Amino acid sequence: RKVNVAGTFIDAQVGYSVIYPNRYDEKEEENVVYLQAEKPLVSPYMRTAGGLTLAHRQSENRYTRVRPDSQYYNYTGHTIDGWVGYNIASRKLLASQVRDRRFAAIRYGQTYFDEVPLQVGSAIDLFFNDVQLALASFTFFRQDFYKTNYVYGFGVTEDIPYGYNITATGGWYRQLQLNRPYAGIKADRYVVSSRQDFMRYFFRAGSYFNHGLEDAGFMIGGSWFSRLWKWKRYKMRQYISASYTKLFDMVTSEPLRLDNPFGLQYFNSPLIIGKQRISANLESTVFLNYKFLGFRFAPFVNFNASLITPVAQHFSKSELHSGIGAGVRTRNENLGLGTIGLRAIYFPRKVEAAPSFRVTLTTDLKYRYSNKYVSQPDIIRWNIDDTQ
Repeated sequence: RKVNVAGTFIDAQVGYSVIYPNRYDEKEEENVVYLQAEKPLVSPYMRTAGGLTLAHRQSENRYTRVRPDSQYYNYTGHTIDGWVGYNIASRKLLASQVRDRRFAAIRYGQTYFDEVPLQVGSAIDLFFNDVQLALASFTFFRQDFYKTNYVYGFGVTEDIPYGYNITATGGWYRQLQLNRPYAGIKADRYVVSSRQDFMRYFFRAGSYFNHGLEDAGFMIGGSWFSRLWKWKRYKMRQYISASYTKLFDMVTSEPLRLDNPFGLQYFNSPLIIGKQRISANLESTVFLNYKFLGFRFAPFVNFNASLITPVAQHFSKSELHSGIGAGVRTRNENLGLGTIGLRAIYFPRKVEAAPSFRVTLTTDLKYRYSNKYVSQPDIIRWNIDDTQ
């Protein structure tokens, strides 16, 4: 991997792996060789951004003792994907006080298979169909920063971004012999209130067109990070988030899942799927005025719930899943490790192949926001939070 190749701001990497997760169940049995290059928009005053990916993939059954060849998904595939974008009037804006930006981008990508698993054949499949796409997007964005503390740090100054990002995308998408136009819109708004509350609002909508709307969907939601509340020697923040997602006329789109930030956080099963999802998350954190060997502590409690409607069922058949958790965050400024979080979660409802109890350890915790001004044109993803 080489960062900022020859002073061009291009980050490039080449790699070869024999233990890459396969496309079916993510076991480490894919051989892959790849080349990736990306030029991010590291500043709102830069003129161009783009990226390129070239990859060759081939699976190899390394779990023959537990899975015979008759159950194995054998495939060989290739990927070519590139995009380029231009920051409109960036030079003129450099000399002005205007902070709003406009960015236009185009993308072409193709994934094709020399060998497809026998279990898939010529059927519609999320992972093993030949795909070809040509997309264009236009983005309006602005980002500023607000200085505060006691978000994930312990009194140190933290830069909280606020502003907006609106991207409209359109183009053409081909999967097997299914050719369809596509259009989508993605909008995010980050706000710092006069009372120092941090709020995020977001909206997603997208659809293919084939004798009407097809594989359509929308998502709406928001989050609230409260101002710092002080009581005696303690400091406290509340965090609340909620989202609603609905899919229509599903043909090739991936169903909604729970194992992502828009569902049940830290849930570890992809088996629960549906066409409609309602989720909410509440967390309370207390910053203690106490040190032990230079470490400061902030215990927290959390409750997360998600209601999901199975694909072929009515809303009355929806299933409620929840998670109850607690933990502690700690930080030592002398070690430079960032904020570390230890969390334990209990899921009351039993789910096949999913543990009822989970413990996680996370390092370098930060306030979640979109750390990219722009990204490549893409279709809307309903199970991925791109705010990292």
